[in-house]
Amino acid sequence: MLKPIRDYDVYVDKTMEFKVVKINHEFKNVVVSHKALIEADIEEQKKEIIGQLEKGQVLEGVVKNITSYGVFVDLGGVDGLVHITDLSWSRINHPNEIVELDQKLNVVILDFDENKSRIQLGLKTIKQTPLGFIR
Repeated sequence: MLKPIRDYDVYVDKTMEFKVVKINHEFKNVVVSHKALIEADIEEQKKEIIGQLEKGQVLEGVVKNITSYGVFVDLGGVDGLVHITDLSWSRINHPNEIVELDQKLNVVILDFDENKSRIQLGLKTIKQTPLGFIR
């Protein structure tokens, strides 16, 4: 996801590439977008990353967002979700009991859908079970 730009002054006197998004002949106006150009590259990168994924694969990621139902982890260009039930062997009330924003984690790929770009991740399966052995 692209973050909003707060200070446009850094772009003064810079040469940049843009994509023409819309041409309004009536008002002699052209709308261009650098974001649209970047998003196309990001989508291509996502497809490449997802094409290399395998179930059971362990990857390092960074906690990007914490919600009441789980944690979104950036895997280097594509995001995956660790559902709250896949965070810990013990019961927790909220994911922030286990992780914090920008924390680096090793996560395992439980499942993924190439068409929808959804990646289901697990954290507890990397750790030992309550009985002391790895699942």
